[in-house]
Amino acid sequence: MKQAGLAPWEIRPDKPCLDFGSELAFATELLRCPDRPTAMVCYFSIFTPALVRAALEVGLRVPQDLSIVTFAPDNHREQALMVSAMIEPHYRMGQEAVRALQVKIKQPEESVASRMPDFQWLDMGTVVAPRARRA
Repeated sequence: MKQAGLAPWEIRPDKPCLDFGSELAFATELLRCPDRPTAMVCYFSIFTPALVRAALEVGLRVPQDLSIVTFAPDNHREQALMVSAMIEPHYRMGQEAVRALQVKIKQPEESVASRMPDFQWLDMGTVVAPRARRA
């Protein structure tokens, strides 16, 4: 975003999206805006099916017109994740938290170094470099 001279845009609905229908309505309205985003990072992968469907309904192609990426847990295959994602090693993160806590309990005065496991990139083909905007 910085290299493109753009500021990140945090987008949140006015009211909670509690089901697929409300997620779809929110995403469709957003993607119909004249100044719509060309890429979206969804923190929760649960929102991505509605976003992909909304893009199709308004005539956008993923990834050519809209890049989509999310964060997903280790068990992404069980969730049929269909967009590119940073895979959160949540099980290993939990193990590391327990290890650090055990060290802290044994040595309360010592600083505990964290050994955060790396995230893994899952390329599902939903992210491309942005095209130049027409003037």
